[in-house]
Amino acid sequence: MKKFLEIGVIYFSFLLSMGLNAQERIALTNDEVARFGIEFTPVRVIDGNAGMRVPATVINSPLSLSTITARYEGVVTGWEVAPGDKVSQNQLLGIINSQELLGIQQAWIMADSALKEAQFNLGKDEMLLAEGVISEQRMIQTRRDFQQARINDQAARQRLQVAGFTDDQMQALLESGAGLGQYFIRSPVAGTVSHLAQNVGTYVTDNSELVSFNSGNLWVRAQLPARLAQQLQAGQKASLADSNHSLTLRQQDYAADENSQMIDVYAEFDQLVARLPGQVVSLLLTPQGGGVLIPGEAVVHSGDLTQVFVRRSDGVEVRTLELIAVGNAYLAQNGIEAGSEVVTRGAAQLKGIQLGLGGE
Repeated sequence: MKKFLEIGVIYFSFLLSMGLNAQERIALTNDEVARFGIEFTPVRVIDGNAGMRVPATVINSPLSLSTITARYEGVVTGWEVAPGDKVSQNQLLGIINSQELLGIQQAWIMADSALKEAQFNLGKDEMLLAEGVISEQRMIQTRRDFQQARINDQAARQRLQVAGFTDDQMQALLESGAGLGQYFIRSPVAGTVSHLAQNVGTYVTDNSELVSFNSGNLWVRAQLPARLAQQLQAGQKASLADSNHSLTLRQQDYAADENSQMIDVYAEFDQLVARLPGQVVSLLLTPQGGGVLIPGEAVVHSGDLTQVFVRRSDGVEVRTLELIAVGNAYLAQNGIEAGSEVVTRGAAQLKGIQLGLGGE
């Protein structure tokens, strides 16, 4: 009985080893390959023409000012530029008539007058102090009055500068009242006008959008499933599917939308492009690290495992690989070499043979 059990154990071990070998390699003759209709395709190194294709929207750079909003309410009386115009820093873009600004201008005129009076008093009291006519205490108060008048003038002046007034225009306002009640919209940086948000004659309130423009390279924004976005890294290259424009991945959100489980990804064009903000493009993203591109039809899913059948001189070898989805294909970063031939037709039949379900 003991001898019979030993023979049984040896036989079972033999069958088990045969089964394990069958899972890794399947012997096939050329006639069997033809009879089963098996086709092979060589795999290649992934390049910039392959990757995940996702819709993306062209946007102005989120790292630079791209929108001017109204600081003061009023009525738009005219635009000095049109969409597509290139503008320089501080260039006049448009004018708003503003009753709110009228009060600010009047406050500055009064502050300027008070400063001049305080400056006159300071000079006068300095002479009187030198002659011993006034006390040091009075001189201290006169200096304080002058400092306060200067602070008030600077604060009022800055509010007018925000309204687009230059030094020359402020002087003209004092001398002749030129520009009274007018708010000058100026470009804070050099760039290209994208959109005029208000029509002439429109009443605008504080913080209303007035002008949008691009002051640097355009960007694109795309939404990816969280599991795919995690495969990307800042600094890696991307491109547009319909052109040779290259981009660099700059940033991505670190929080997924609770409902869609999508993450916003941002990339910057590496050069100036003839695209418009709001335009939808097809963004091509290639995962970092390179690797070998495997056709989707060559991949067999077995539970959580992904396998491919690789050609050998005596048949095929079953390889379990860690794969990254890249469009309708997969990327293998190890476990297979470029030029290896994988089964792209007949994989299901080979899977059945692997599982012991037979074949011819």
